Amino acid sequence: MSEGILSKQDIEAKIDSGDLVLNAVKANLEACSYDLRIGTIFKNGQIINANHPDANRQFDIQPGEIINLFTWEEIKLSSKIMATVFARNAESSFKSLLVLNPGHIDPGFQGLITIKAINLGKDPLSIQRGQKILTIIFEEMPNVTTSPYKREMSIAEQEQKFNDVLVQQNTYNLSQIIVGGSDSPYPTKQEVEFMIVKHWITVLTLILTAVAALTGIIAVWISMQPKSENNNQNPIPLESPSPTPSPKGTQG
Repeated sequence: MSEGILSKQDIEAKIDSGDLVLNAVKANLEACSYDLRIGTIFKNGQIINANHPDANRQFDIQPGEIINLFTWEEIKLSSKIMATVFARNAESSFKSLLVLNPGHIDPGFQGLITIKAINLGKDPLSIQRGQKILTIIFEEMPNVTTSPYKREMSIAEQEQKFNDVLVQQNTYNLSQIIVGGSDSPYPTKQEVEFMIVKHWITVLTLILTAVAALTGIIAVWISMQPKSENNNQNPIPLESPSPTPSPKGTQG
């Protein structure tokens, strides 16, 4: 096996030897990736996994609702293999589902992949355990890492700990996050209004400052203009000729 991204046959060989993907199905293998399925659904404080009475039930994700999931497959990486997870775009039923946290997986990791997603559409989405949701690719590094990922926690412990955090946060939709107070990553309505007012005050201040500066420049420019000399500023009026006296009439 050469260094770089693993091909389908490389992934299949690793799976057969008990590495990379546990609980895998060969039908989910692609040319150089594997499609991961939904395994655990966290909804309203419940951990819906294979042992739950509603394990095979469909669940709706309402518009704006945030859903938290674990993959069905467990990932098992050696100290020389890393992985990257991407959201699947091929599933038409998930086109409005935005997966928020796919990304890099360190060498040495073993466990389920956590998925947080939000329904950005106008209609509810139906999800069910076993549906494909992510694609994972594997890459062999030139050297074994000296700092592999380490986690000593069972799947059940991982699910319970994750669910406890969700229950404590109590945020299951976007509107709850937006109005979540000072800990929310999004501004509240009042904060947005304040930012708008502050913005226009800043704009008005800049306009007034510019007008004042322009007025000063014009005043300086006028004062620097040379004064024109005019010799006829105080013209002496010409004397009008004295009127010719009228001849006196003759007495008869």
